Amino acid sequence: MLRWTSLVLGGATFLVAHAIERMWWTMWFSAEWEPFFMNSGRAVAFTTACLLIAGLIAAGFARDRPDALVHAGNVTAGAGAVMIVTVFAIGPGTLFPIAILFGLVILAVGSYLGALVIFPFKPAGGSAGTGGGRTRA
Repeated sequence: MLRWTSLVLGGATFLVAHAIERMWWTMWFSAEWEPFFMNSGRAVAFTTACLLIAGLIAAGFARDRPDALVHAGNVTAGAGAVMIVTVFAIGPGTLFPIAILFGLVILAVGSYLGALVIFPFKPAGGSAGTGGGRTRA
């Protein structure tokens, strides 16, 4: 299920995090490697924290806990799409499939942790036969 606002939020979050990392790369992270969030442990933590906040915001708009996970997945997908474009824009290298896989895992961890923060404040969701918490007309 697509949640366009969460998809765009994820893409914008990664784009802004990457822009900040590029701007402050030598001071905050490391001047040794090309500016990319997986080239520094601090940059991984920074990007994960940004995605955690985006996942928290997106899950805040969810109806219930399962919907919060859908929103987190959309945040991950949006950030992942921008990450893949970024990988190919800076030059993918020979191990780019592995970099994309690990990058997606890192992005998912951040956005899903953000969604899990909101779980105590959301209803558990619909039970069997209720249509996932929606009323039928």
